[in-house]
Amino acid sequence: ALATNRALAGLVQELESRPGRLLRIRHPGGDAGSGEAEALREALIALGVPGARIRLEPAATENNRLLIETIDRP
Repeated sequence: ALATNRALAGLVQELESRPGRLLRIRHPGGDAGSGEAEALREALIALGVPGARIRLEPAATENNRLLIETIDRP
């Protein structure tokens, strides 16, 4: 199901086409939020996204959901 998600596929495509970008997963923190973000990270790695290009970041998010976006490398 993850591989067919159009929004996520678009972010991964952008990441692949722009070497200076990272994929940031913002999550609500705590055990549940961190675990969900880590599970997504592992799934993305299994699909071929380099782990070094994925950043997990605890942050307040709307409705305690994950927020996934591409960002420039610092």
